[in-house]
Amino acid sequence: MNNSRILSQVLDVASLLQILAVLLAVPLLVSAFIHLTQPYLFLDHLLRYEILAGHWAGLVVICLPPFQILLAMSLLGESPHRISLLLTGALYMAFASAQGYALWANTAVHCGCFGSGGSPISLSSVVSVLFAAVVSFLLGTLFFYRISPVSATVHETRSVA
Repeated sequence: MNNSRILSQVLDVASLLQILAVLLAVPLLVSAFIHLTQPYLFLDHLLRYEILAGHWAGLVVICLPPFQILLAMSLLGESPHRISLLLTGALYMAFASAQGYALWANTAVHCGCFGSGGSPISLSSVVSVLFAAVVSFLLGTLFFYRISPVSATVHETRSVA
């Protein structure tokens, strides 16, 4: 009885963590594929932020989409690792910082996250990206093990029975 109760609690936590990992991964994946299909538009958006010089922005256009795909696939796997969550948090923090800087500098720029559409950067867009960073950091720091501890618990339950 007690083992099944513990198992159901672990399953609930693991399911919640997996859902949160998916919610963190999907925007990265969608954004990466849009940036891969429209690299010049992505470069234009980066340059409008007025943070990076041309050659650095070009390097970001080349490196960021594959990195986003790698992180998203890691989060969408069976059990995301702590490092994936921490790197995702760092990436979302970088996005929030860039948007916050553009908002502070009063640069009328669109986010550019999902192509040419969208509204100009606002406080709500900065806060939403910052929220994703905080969630990712919390998941990465609070759960030092893989997100899915279910297999170990199931194994222990079977051994006892």
